[in-house]
Amino acid sequence: MRGLYYPTLETGQRIVGRLRPETASVFVVCSLALVLARPSPGLFLAVGFFCVTFLLSSETRLRTLVRRLAAPTSIAMAVLLVQSLSRGGEALWRFRWAGITISVYRNGLLAGSMIAGRVLTASLLIVFLSLTVPVQDFLILLRRMGVPGFLIALCLMVYRFSFLILEEASRIKQAQQARLGYANFAKGMRSVALLGSSLVLRVHERADRVYEAARTRGAGASFPPPPWRGFGKEGFREA
Repeated sequence: MRGLYYPTLETGQRIVGRLRPETASVFVVCSLALVLARPSPGLFLAVGFFCVTFLLSSETRLRTLVRRLAAPTSIAMAVLLVQSLSRGGEALWRFRWAGITISVYRNGLLAGSMIAGRVLTASLLIVFLSLTVPVQDFLILLRRMGVPGFLIALCLMVYRFSFLILEEASRIKQAQQARLGYANFAKGMRSVALLGSSLVLRVHERADRVYEAARTRGAGASFPPPPWRGFGKEGFREA
């Protein structure tokens, strides 16, 4: 089992084990294929239990998992609700609300549960991959698999620009809060609209500056891959 892991140095001089990029990628790809091709409640529970248990045992905070799964969970619940109320067949429950009869159908509930299970399990697998494999190691793995250099460069630039977007959004929001832009609901909606329009312009300007800086350093159409650092004890010593 030692070949499945490689040691990494975390903050506080603590050494913890992470999955090798090859192992994590193969697990995620195979699990996604099974979830999409042969979905079942048992498969959803097994994959979810393994991912959550491994992440929590690797000192990943539960709050981090909840935050990253909040958006896909809301989408899954919306799909489950729509399917339960729209698919025909045998009605499990009927109740009246504001003079309208609402029926929850058995077929829709089953179909919506399977779709929600796929969404949540696939999202959990993506979160599992992002938390167990650093971006640098994942790009190295793509390079070793023969992925074209311009695609790796594109992934690297998108990863870099995502932090630029968060930084600019946080800066604009802090400026708006200092001017009481979120004092009430109306001002808050107006501030959100201004934040979105200003964010597009500022991120575009920052992206141009980053690209020009990369070109002045000799980067052309494709960027070099990240340096190899190894996945064994020798690579750990060199790091």
